[in-house]
Amino acid sequence: MLLLVVWAVLAMPAQAKAPGKKDPEKLAQKLTKAVDGRKWDDAIASARSGMALVERGSEWDQLHGEESGVEMRLLWEKTLRGAIESTSELGDKKRDRDIQRVALELLGFYLVRWPDHSKSYEMTYLQGELAWEVKKFREAADAYKRLFEMNPNTGRLMHHAAAGWVVSLWFDAGDNWEFFDSQADLVKEERKDLTDLIARCQPIDITAEEQELIDAMDAFVAAAYEHRSAPELLYRVVYMHHNRYQARDGVMRCVAFLQGFPDHDKAHHVARMLVDLATWSENEDQIKLRVKAMGLNWDNIVEQGARSKGDPPPPMEPDRVDLMPRD
Repeated sequence: MLLLVVWAVLAMPAQAKAPGKKDPEKLAQKLTKAVDGRKWDDAIASARSGMALVERGSEWDQLHGEESGVEMRLLWEKTLRGAIESTSELGDKKRDRDIQRVALELLGFYLVRWPDHSKSYEMTYLQGELAWEVKKFREAADAYKRLFEMNPNTGRLMHHAAAGWVVSLWFDAGDNWEFFDSQADLVKEERKDLTDLIARCQPIDITAEEQELIDAMDAFVAAAYEHRSAPELLYRVVYMHHNRYQARDGVMRCVAFLQGFPDHDKAHHVARMLVDLATWSENEDQIKLRVKAMGLNWDNIVEQGARSKGDPPPPMEPDRVDLMPRD
């Protein structure tokens, strides 16, 4: 019987050790020391242990009081942020991608725990920049998107956010952009024998990847309307909708281009694509009325579009340097 009791006690799952009052302070010191000594594995391990303590906040408050819990969390927010800033600055100074990856991992701890902190805006921007530098383009795109959505109208970094979002998506997809176009071309090839124009030009689905790029380019145009690259990105949006027979959204983008950039050297191509989208649609008359209601003269658009010969020229590829704010 005694053996059974002993066995049952031994078989019970081990309980996590209650956090001691000095544990967070010791771990914070250990993290700072590891960063100063450039012992990156120790820095990551210390940060992970410290954040595990922070996550046990309710247990801490019960043991040591809510006031002590607040102090502990403030200590760790400040310590971790300082470690991130020191590590990212060192990585940038030395152009060392391994150090930048450490800073990126520390940032992940920070933003999971404090996504709404007053410093999270700058931390999210830094996350996008670091992810870009180490060529984690999907992670960079997600960070820049979150940064833009934090304050899409008046954010201090909204232009940087939109630019980073666009180029990160572009690099993340790589050769897939040509693949998406080829898939659309296959659909067009399958329909080429249809005699009815409207049937032949039914909308072709835009992929999720393409739609996110469109959203990012729309964000850039909204954030940096007067920037030199805004017309080219809006032209790409128009081009993508035209290439997929997407009249509903394509018409609106064409009108926005012609109203915003009437003297641009690609305006006549946009006018031609607007005429195409109306012609291909079963709602051609409604489109003309909508365009007129938005202040444009349809006959002038037709005349302007007639100057565009052959297929509309493909848009330029997004370039990070070109999209950045002017100094």
